[in-house]
This record gives sequence, structure tokens and C-alpha cells, in this order.
Amino acid sequence: MDYKDDAIALVLMAGLIALCGGDATKPTSYPFLIGKDLPLLGFDTLLTLHTLNQCQNRGKKHWLTDILECMLSVFASKIALGVLNGGNLGTALMLGAEKDYTLVIICWYLQNHSIGGVVPNIWDLITSSPLGPAIQKVLNLASIILINNLIIEAASVTVDAHEHNLTEIAITPLIKAIVVGTASAAIPDTSDTASTTATNALVLGLLVSTKGFATLPVVGAHVSGFLGKIPAPIGGSIDKLYTNLLVIRYFLGEAIGSIVPVPALVLDPLHAGVVEVFSQINTYVTNVNA
Repeated sequence: MDYKDDAIALVLMAGLIALCGGDATKPTSYPFLIGKDLPLLGFDTLLTLHTLNQCQNRGKKHWLTDILECMLSVFASKIALGVLNGGNLGTALMLGAEKDYTLVIICWYLQNHSIGGVVPNIWDLITSSPLGPAIQKVLNLASIILINNLIIEAASVTVDAHEHNLTEIAITPLIKAIVVGTASAAIPDTSDTASTTATNALVLGLLVSTKGFATLPVVGAHVSGFLGKIPAPIGGSIDKLYTNLLVIRYFLGEAIGSIVPVPALVLDPLHAGVVEVFSQINTYVTNVNA
């Protein structure tokens, strides 16, 4: 019963995957419904979950201000990526589609208001039910996956490190990853660079830009060889490996960790942090050499 919310959330996510035509028994189905629309409604499933997560707990400001803030919150990382990819601010601000904006307004209204002053607030009824914590866990995970997909896209740019860069790790993809990961408004905000959010974005950007640490000097060959031995469907590519490890950690990390002493890097490659990542890489290489 200690992990009942995790179990319920996992079942809810599996149900969503099945509803959208996926196979919830296969780990490869868990790159989280990217590009899959909800039946009947026609809205993108992942974006819908992210929008629900961003539009809740509002309704206290003037309605126009509230809706605009919801729009910017939902699309902040996408806007930041658009600017970094060479678009002007006006173009980047409108990276959503008409359907997406309609979704935001619907979610904002249903989550923060009673319908016609007669029907109670539906979202309050849902979140206060026994399913509330599990639903919130699913929404939080959807936001993490959506934003991390944008971080992956930002860090996938091919740039060679400068000749004076002794680490041989290109800095440009890492900067783009941090800006996209910490975006919270129409203008990318980098004031959060010391936070866990920025650190997670940096580690994911490093993972992507170095092709799974393969291009790192000294340890690259060892780490790349280790990651290459992880077969599909769990492995096979950096994106799939990262996503599947995140799912396992998010839903089952505490339960597994309480039974088997699993290194933090294995179940949580992002939240382990940069220092911990390199510390465990060094330990691995030392053991291999020994």
C-alpha cells in the first residue's frame, strides 16, 4: 500500500496507451503517446496531459491575463526552442496551432470554474478523489516527457568543440538545452541555472550531444560500450534508453530501490546530477580496468 498511488498512476498511463492504440505491455510504447491523438476529442494526448498540468490552480486573476499566462506556460519551452532555432520572437510566440489554443482555453475553464455556476468544479472533484494523487503523478510525468523531448531536440544540434576546449564537449548544445529546460515565459529565463531543473537539462543535453557519452575523452569508449550492450526495446537508442529508464524510475524507483540497491545513475540518469554522473562513470571505468 506504500506505493498504491504509483501503481494506480502506472495503470492509468497503460490505459491511455491502450486507448490510443498502443501496446501497454511493451516498453517501446512508453515514449508517451508522442503524436497520438485522444480518440473522439482529437487533441494530442501528451499535450493534453501537459496542458491540464499547467492550467490547474488558476482562475484568481483577470480572465484574459489568466488565459495568456496558461498559454505561455504550456508552450514556454517550445517558444524558447523556436527562438534559439533562429525564429523571431513573434513567430516563436505563435508556435502552437489553433487547435492547441482551443485546448488550453477549455482546460483552463473546466479546471478553474464551476459550469454555469450550477455544476461544481469538475477538476476539484477529480483531484480530491482517491485517484487524485495518481492523476497528478501522470500529469507531472507528461510535462517532464514533453519538455525533455524539446531538450533532446535542442541538444541534437551538431557542433564541434572549439580547438581550445580541452574537454572536447561542445558547449552550444548544452546552453540550448538549459535555456529550453528552464523556460518559464515567452522570453527564455536563465535565472534558474543553479536549480535542479537546469542541472537535469544539462545532464540530458550532455547525454544527447555526446551520443550517450560516447564522445567523452578517456571514458567515452567504456561508457559507450556499456550502453551499447543494453538491447531493444529498453535500449537500442539514447532516446529510448533514457525514456524507459525514466519510466521505471518514476513509477517503480522507490519500490525497486527498497528491495535491490540500484545505483542512482541506472534508474535516474537526470536527477542524479552532473557530479554524481561522472563520479559513477569513473567508478565503473575503475572497476572495468581492475
